[in-house]
Amino acid sequence: MTRESNNSEQPRALQVNSIAPIVTLALLLVTPWYLGAQHPDEIGVASRHAEVRQAIENVPEKLGNWVSREDVVIPTGALDILNPNAHLSRRFQRIGAGRSVFATLMLIHCSDARDMIGHYPPVCYPRGGWTELQGRMQDFNVVRTADDRELVVRYYRFARFGRNGIERVITVADTFILPEVGSTVDMGVVINAASRSRRSMRGVAQIQVLFEGDVPNDIAESMIDELLQALPQSLFDVLMNESVLRNTGSVKETDNE
Repeated sequence: MTRESNNSEQPRALQVNSIAPIVTLALLLVTPWYLGAQHPDEIGVASRHAEVRQAIENVPEKLGNWVSREDVVIPTGALDILNPNAHLSRRFQRIGAGRSVFATLMLIHCSDARDMIGHYPPVCYPRGGWTELQGRMQDFNVVRTADDRELVVRYYRFARFGRNGIERVITVADTFILPEVGSTVDMGVVINAASRSRRSMRGVAQIQVLFEGDVPNDIAESMIDELLQALPQSLFDVLMNESVLRNTGSVKETDNE
């Protein structure tokens, strides 16, 4: 009886043994796809976002001839919408000969590019009661001497009347910075990055510089250049580069991602 029982179980054992390698191979092929689709590798992303927070925290209170005078509060509503990974908002004063000049520097980084969609001067300032002065928009480039990086900057003028009936005008410069893309003033580039999950979770930064008054083009460009030149190279290193993501393989993507 024992011998017959053993003989009857042999085909079944052979069948299981023959199927096992196929099942194992299928699991090896399917598991990475499933994990990648359902649980993207966020280790490198989280590490990079932590680096961004540290870099923004380390922005000095003196940028060349500009000295920080006070922090400027960003409205809570704006922060709730943007859900920033890190942000900085400071009022700087230019030290030197001539009339004292003030500028507000704002730097906001969102961990997810989708949070930044639609949040830039032509949309946000009109929502706050400002009217964009048509025909006054201007683009120019800043080439940083410290690292030879080129930043594309667009500045606008906005106006509104106060309760006293006096018109107030401001000049606002703006640029976005995306990993591996660099600097852009095109919201379409941000929307494109947000359209794919892997790209979106790399985040996006926005830098704004605000001046009181209708600042002439040449003076505005000179002051914006001074501030952007003085920002630390380490800040742009982490905002523009993908070294952490590349080391973990998190930047690999397909057309479906």
